[in-house]
Amino acid sequence: MVARTYVVRQIEDSDRLDYDRQVESAEARGDSDEVAIIKETLARWERDQGHEEEKLVCPVCEDRWLTPTFKGTSRPHRRRDWERPSWDRVRQLRKDIQSLQAELDRVLESLEPSSESSAEAASAGAPAGFRADRPRHRQTTD
Repeated sequence: MVARTYVVRQIEDSDRLDYDRQVESAEARGDSDEVAIIKETLARWERDQGHEEEKLVCPVCEDRWLTPTFKGTSRPHRRRDWERPSWDRVRQLRKDIQSLQAELDRVLESLEPSSESSAEAASAGAPAGFRADRPRHRQTTD
């Protein structure tokens, strides 16, 4: 999950009508708790509109709700093409990749002390964390 900032949008007349309908429906059912929640939500939105806020999202699909599977892994990314691709999105993805690469390098460095072979590999253009004294792929035997 990565942090994203956004601006809370202004409340429109259609939003107020929708909230009024929700309040009327909850009052008709006699659900005073739901009425209080709806009114509190609208009041919070009125207070926060126009302010910049931050939320945690998936860096790939920008979904706030990652649903785990039975095994505990995340489900595949949901692609919602609400927005057309933009250069701002490209720049944000590159920034996220650089941050993640720096963190990966830091973790790899803490796991394995620096050696001459990894320094030689780095000078030869190998990726960070690559060790020349280890095979890149597992060797299989027949």
